[in-house]
Amino acid sequence: MGVCCSLDCVLTGNSLSCRACNRTCRSIACFQRHIEEKITKKGVSYTECGKKYECKTCRKVLVREERPPELHQCGEWKCVCCHDYKPEEHLCYQRAINTERTDRQMIFFDCETTQDTLIQCENGNLPSTSRCQNCKDKEEACNQCTLCQNCGKSWCGSKEHKVNFICMQTACDHCKDKQISDEPKCNFCGVRCSMCDKKDKKEFKKEPCFKTCGFREKIFRGEHATDAFCRRIFTEQYTNAVVLSHNGSGYDNYFLIDWLIKNSIRPDVIFNGSKIMYMAINRGLNIRVLDSLNFLPMKLSKIPKAFGLKELKKGYFPHFFNTMENQNYIGPYPDSTYYGCDYMSKDDRSDFLSWYKTKTNEVFDFAKEMKEYCCSDTTILREGVLRFRDLMLEVTGTGKTKNTHGQGVDVLDYVTIASVCMGVYKTNFLKEQYDVEVLRQDTDDIDQIPMTFTEKGFDVLDHDTWKSSETFLSENPQSKFGQRKFVKSPLAHVPSEGYTKRYNHSKSSIVWLEWMMKEEKMSIQHALNRGEFKIPGTKFHVDGYCQETNEVFEFLGCLWHGCKKCFPCERSGTKTSLTKQSMDELYVVTKKREKTIRELGYRYRRIWEHDFASQLKSNEGLKLFAGNLDIEERLDPRLAFFGGRTDTTKLYHKVENEDKIKYVDFTSLYPWTNKYCRYPLHHPEIITKDFEELGSYFGLCKVKILPPRHLYHAVLPYRCHGKLTFPLCRTCADTKHQGKCTHNEQERSITGTYATPEVMVAKEKGYRVLKLYEVWHFPDDTQYDENTNSGGLFTDYVQLFLKIKQEASGFPTLSDRGRQTRIHSIV
Repeated sequence: MGVCCSLDCVLTGNSLSCRACNRTCRSIACFQRHIEEKITKKGVSYTECGKKYECKTCRKVLVREERPPELHQCGEWKCVCCHDYKPEEHLCYQRAINTERTDRQMIFFDCETTQDTLIQCENGNLPSTSRCQNCKDKEEACNQCTLCQNCGKSWCGSKEHKVNFICMQTACDHCKDKQISDEPKCNFCGVRCSMCDKKDKKEFKKEPCFKTCGFREKIFRGEHATDAFCRRIFTEQYTNAVVLSHNGSGYDNYFLIDWLIKNSIRPDVIFNGSKIMYMAINRGLNIRVLDSLNFLPMKLSKIPKAFGLKELKKGYFPHFFNTMENQNYIGPYPDSTYYGCDYMSKDDRSDFLSWYKTKTNEVFDFAKEMKEYCCSDTTILREGVLRFRDLMLEVTGTGKTKNTHGQGVDVLDYVTIASVCMGVYKTNFLKEQYDVEVLRQDTDDIDQIPMTFTEKGFDVLDHDTWKSSETFLSENPQSKFGQRKFVKSPLAHVPSEGYTKRYNHSKSSIVWLEWMMKEEKMSIQHALNRGEFKIPGTKFHVDGYCQETNEVFEFLGCLWHGCKKCFPCERSGTKTSLTKQSMDELYVVTKKREKTIRELGYRYRRIWEHDFASQLKSNEGLKLFAGNLDIEERLDPRLAFFGGRTDTTKLYHKVENEDKIKYVDFTSLYPWTNKYCRYPLHHPEIITKDFEELGSYFGLCKVKILPPRHLYHAVLPYRCHGKLTFPLCRTCADTKHQGKCTHNEQERSITGTYATPEVMVAKEKGYRVLKLYEVWHFPDDTQYDENTNSGGLFTDYVQLFLKIKQEASGFPTLSDRGRQTRIHSIV
């Protein structure tokens, strides 16, 4: 898409630059279109030329209304939290969510596929005729022996899934509580044809066609089912709609994205590995494609029981029998292998075989069964998601739970259940701090005083006393309130490139600087000796600085500095995922920085990341030197998250005398931790030298630590071989040594990132800190106080959902006194 924002704009050799907006048009036609007057849906006229402009220096494209040219500064940053423009990214805070609910259209679908077509390489699939030693005596061949002999690819010889049946059901806030069987039509979300689907703003111009349109369920059959389905849903009728399928991220969404790409529609996609977790189709439609499995992590067959949908039950269908030749099959039930019973769990297979025996003498109508099965699955999906959505809206909003939080949180505004949980917290429990301007009319002075919102308006802090805004104005009649400004919240917004962006260093940059010191016999100040040098009078922290020669050394990462060699094409459109800055913009800022440093009188030497990588490959001396350096990367907070501990400390125990083997379980351990334990607030202090005692810090630390030789339950985890281990010797874990440990302290020591309370427990158990690399200390923290019933970061959040969890779990078998004791312990 060119400057004119036309879908028909093509790239030509006759580009043309516009003097008014500084943007380069693809052609003369593109130039003409970008100055043509257009009309918005609200009737406002505009031109693309008058709407946006491009900075001549940094080549950043900006919207004039958001950032006028006279205010723009090259390299500036618009904070996503407070929305202020800053010279660089600053430390800000998470914002509370305050969105108004709108009418929601929801599309639920399920599809069935044929597997007739064999996928093979250009030379044809050639299965192996022999077996290896590992599988020659087994019934099935191993993965290696099933590979094609021509290409050796795992996909060669598999069957292609092609959609031949789709059941689509719709729901909206007008009809969601009504069964499709009772009320099959809806004027708001029912499927319409091209004759009646046109809208005037948000309202349809016509009623649905009497006999054919407005139905909440529609079937698409045949080899063109996907095309017909997508052409129906990706239209103006379903603007702002949500499309859902169960396990769509791993299956159904692939058919949708294939159609979108073939029709030159590029969706915004969020992947998790190869799974399509989320798709957004823009072009004025704003249609979002989600996976219900991300909210309800269970089999579709489990949903009716989970939500009490007693009238619904998932059936069985012979998926492997779905071939083109069987579409009109009527006869005995297909063999049980067509149902995939060999791939079922033991209990599921037993239930299936019991059901299958009852069908021995019955007639199987394939077309009828496929429709009933697919529609039943779609109905289960629709009713399960709607029940879950209503439950969350009631719990998090104004409902029977007496928790008044406005309209509640709609789970379909989010992508996963984790994002829903954070959405609930930020909507209902995250407390923001504001300042408000107080204009003194008698003196024309403007003061900033703290304020907080209340149900009746807001209160202000006047001389250490909170007062309502009305009381304050009555006491100060010469004052009036001006604009309010967001200050902070308990949750920090971590900068896009981390806290250590300014002082960050790559391992390669330190290797290069150390190599320069060795080769040129000079002393260079850098991050790991005396800290990065700050050029006086500027905000520049340079990678290296030699005082004797007054020389600055810069290691330029190709991605972060807009390397022209590594990113030669589409430089204005190629942006970093974190900062959203284009390669052109990054390169201009880098050259401007270099120019400033040279003008200040410093000698300047730089090396690009790709150039150093080439040197590292070709120079054996450099390679050996790099391998012998003991360099640690900066602290990465993600490495402090290890997940739940699951390990076996004793594989066998023989019961003797009075021994008893018991099963002990910790219930609600995470909610207990979130409610009662100490949590950090705001931003951390980054400490890399002059460390105090570790016990004086609260946060994260990167340490080299030595475990004791004799400890039954090790405290600190260590990742190796793709698994989480708890060793007392790093080398034993790395080499999988099973005998007696004979390694020295350096070989046994573990380097890792841990929470400081975790390390303090380890020290109590005999661990010894050998070296402290970095500490993230949080000066501010909070913890729940049982005496005052106050404090804690997640206290109110936990109490809301723990109540529902306990009610859903029911009472254990206890006496009346035991029940009262349990209630008291929970409350």
